[in-house]
Amino acid sequence: MTDVLVRTLDPRQLAGRERQLEPMVASAYTRGQDGLHLPQLAEGLLMAACCGITSTAQLTLGAWGKPSFSRAAPERFQAMSFNLSTSPVAAALALAPQAVGVDVQQVMPPDWAVAKRFLGKEAADRLQSLPSFIQPGAFTLEWTRLEAVLKADGRGFAAPRSEFPQLLDAWQTESMLLGNYALSVATADAPSVEVVALSLDEVLDLIAHSGQADPH
Repeated sequence: MTDVLVRTLDPRQLAGRERQLEPMVASAYTRGQDGLHLPQLAEGLLMAACCGITSTAQLTLGAWGKPSFSRAAPERFQAMSFNLSTSPVAAALALAPQAVGVDVQQVMPPDWAVAKRFLGKEAADRLQSLPSFIQPGAFTLEWTRLEAVLKADGRGFAAPRSEFPQLLDAWQTESMLLGNYALSVATADAPSVEVVALSLDEVLDLIAHSGQADPH
């Protein structure tokens, strides 16, 4: 069992406060001269609040572009892994002592062509057999599970599609519906996931106190 801390922040709370918030985050989570993408800024705020990451120098990129903590990160996090995900209604940060993937998506109508292509015909047929009112949530959960596994693997959608079934079998996942979005976490061992939704005020308070791994 692997303990995974997940902290979320609704990016919509950031609207109109971009200029105030931008200096608090690492430049990796801004969009430069053209303004800020709110979900990306929410990622940066979660990293600052929960991990003390305020500079891109505190991060390093793997061969496939997956970020990890560098030696410039706070020492207590250097042996930990993290992963981030964004959607219009939630940004999510997952922290774990081993490789972790997280994906969050706003609940969406099923796209059966995409389901058959990426999830496989068997999974698509199973989802289509469900009552229509359940299908959006079930499809979104299945999609976030796939993305969390691909992100835990580190290659994302650069992994050959022929490997998707083996990867889904190799990684352990926990998925949940949280209001209007779905969230999945993937680790090598069964994840034990604690999700805490933070308000912007709570995030700013954590940043003011130099960031803590556990907001409790």
